[in-house]
Amino acid sequence: MQIDIVSLSPADSISDSAAVYKIVMPKDVDYAISREVWLVLKTLIDGGAKYLYADFKENEEIDSSGLSMLIRLANLVKEKKGKVAVANLSQKNQRLLSMVNVPESISVFSSETDLLDSFR
Repeated sequence: MQIDIVSLSPADSISDSAAVYKIVMPKDVDYAISREVWLVLKTLIDGGAKYLYADFKENEEIDSSGLSMLIRLANLVKEKKGKVAVANLSQKNQRLLSMVNVPESISVFSSETDLLDSFR
């Protein structure tokens, strides 16, 4: 799991309210990985992070626990007046998300550029 900070403001003034925390989702997201991702991202949110971006470019498989984690994450961020977005989903994962009625609080984008523009 890799986490990067993408600044939405000048490089010398990064703050939790002006940064998007990007997590590159692993190849397979199962129960164990979902739990690890949840703990890391919940810690960031509890520390003040409001904008989270899950990049699925390396992901091939996400199970029900991974979907549940995304929904829980979106609900928590929504309470904090933040935003969760995902990008670079495979066609398989796009179909899966549409089948389970992912909440409106999770925005889905085809590219990172479009996603980051939505946070501005």
